[in-house]
Amino acid sequence: MLEEKRPLSSFLAQQSKSAHLRRPENISTTAALPVCEEPCQLEVPFQVEFLLQSPFQLPIDPAPIPVFTFQTNCLQCTSEPCTIETEVDSPCNDDALAATTTIRKLRVVGNLSFLVSLGPIVAPGGGSTGASLSQFGQVCMDQVVCYTSEFAPVPCPNFHLIEVDPNSIQIDTTPSPGGSTLIQLTGSFVLPDCHGDPSQSLLYVTNAGTHDVSVIESVSGNIINTVPVGESPFHIALTPDKNNAYVPNSGENSTSVLDVNSNTVVATIIMSNPHFAAITPNGAYAYITSPNTDTVYVVDTTSYTITETISVSGAIGIDVTPDGAYVYVTDGAGDSVAVIETASNTVTDHITVGEFPSSVAVTPNGAYAYVTNFATDINNDHSVSVIETASNMVVATVIVGDSPSSVTITPDGTRAYVTHALAPVISVIDTSTNAIVQTIPASESFGLAITSDGALGYVTRFWDNEISVFETTSNSIIGTFLVGAGPAGIAVN
Repeated sequence: MLEEKRPLSSFLAQQSKSAHLRRPENISTTAALPVCEEPCQLEVPFQVEFLLQSPFQLPIDPAPIPVFTFQTNCLQCTSEPCTIETEVDSPCNDDALAATTTIRKLRVVGNLSFLVSLGPIVAPGGGSTGASLSQFGQVCMDQVVCYTSEFAPVPCPNFHLIEVDPNSIQIDTTPSPGGSTLIQLTGSFVLPDCHGDPSQSLLYVTNAGTHDVSVIESVSGNIINTVPVGESPFHIALTPDKNNAYVPNSGENSTSVLDVNSNTVVATIIMSNPHFAAITPNGAYAYITSPNTDTVYVVDTTSYTITETISVSGAIGIDVTPDGAYVYVTDGAGDSVAVIETASNTVTDHITVGEFPSSVAVTPNGAYAYVTNFATDINNDHSVSVIETASNMVVATVIVGDSPSSVTITPDGTRAYVTHALAPVISVIDTSTNAIVQTIPASESFGLAITSDGALGYVTRFWDNEISVFETTSNSIIGTFLVGAGPAGIAVN
């Protein structure tokens, strides 16, 4: 049966039925909750004292500029439910009705340790005392920094962005017995808010279980926005100008178009069972696959309308060559890759690969296309086929772990990273030898994206509702972010 050849085409849509967003365990639906009345407080006052040993009692003139170093590993975020009074429109008339809404307050607790240095100390008249002072300090924190909706992921601030309010600094000196001087330094630390760090790249992650897209800071892991889309969003593709993102909703007949500047859906394009999308280098067209209808849709990105449909059986994975001349589409039903000429939007070639090809990525120089063969039969080889685009022939086959689900090429073209839906590794392929040079231990994963500088990679872990972050130099996992339920596709802006 044809449907049996397409386990991946409906895989996430089926799994997302049981991957709904769970109600946070710390929110009681029966016990009375406190009212949200604590103000948000981002400033933390501090005070440090130094003792300057000197043969003379010296006031400090002018005051030296303090230098701070922070230790933030003892800080953590806690989320507490509370209620606010709101008004809602009556369903019967224009009357406003009083309502109680449960939200959450984000509290930062713990000890903030810091080292502050003063020096060199200058005496009145410009003479240096030759002294430089350092002192450790600590402040205890327990304060609300923001409020968020009841079910939103906790947007914990990035503690690495803690700063000192320069206008709050005050230095006072007091003569002490024995010719020493007591220096008292006071001021305020300023915590970052929960609304994002503009200096970071942003990750866009489709959550198949919660039917939305999470917008995440790439370094801190803070979720700064959640955009509702259609049912079971499978994949996401950014336009070359990074202004829009195309999100095929595999659980319904539509593709959502996001404006990534406002994080809103600006268009919904009706099409049957869309799964993967790829944008031409000039940004003029989006090519979107539909495996259940054996179709590739061609969408005009200016008018958000379908201009053509191209017949490709079992169309799933898709990518465009850097010159925009050809589109490579995996044919899951025919164990092949179809080549579409964009000038005519016709299929000009079919290339036989491994069993059930699920994704494809073209190298930055356009010379090769890497294809993951998901292999529905466990007795068959799970592999990556390497196609030479000049001849459209398979020139290498790389045996990898079980069920390779997606492949991404580094910007310099030297490595191909492969995720595995049913194996706890990420395979790293050297594109010069087409051999696996390393495997990165990781939970089973689906989508994969690499930063434009090639330094970091991000993989979606559908089963764990998480994203893993790895360094491409060491090929080691360095962090994990929580996202919505059933994360599948991912893109880096």
